[in-house]
Amino acid sequence: MPLSYTGLTRLCSELDSELEEVYAENEMYKDTIEMQRRLLLESAQLLSLSKIKRRELN
Repeated sequence: MPLSYTGLTRLCSELDSELEEVYAENEMYKDTIEMQRRLLLESAQLLSLSKIKRRELN
C-alpha cells in the first residue's frame, strides 16, 4: 500500500518524537553514570586518605 507525502511526513514526525525521548533517556543515563563515577572516585580518595591517616596514627 503506497503512502502519501502527508503519511510519510507524519511518520517522520513520530520518529522525531521517539528520537527526542531516546536522547532524553540517554542523557539521564549518562548523567547517572557520571554521578556514580564521581562518587566512586570520591570514595576511593577518602579510602586512600583514611589509610594514610591510619598509618600516621600507628
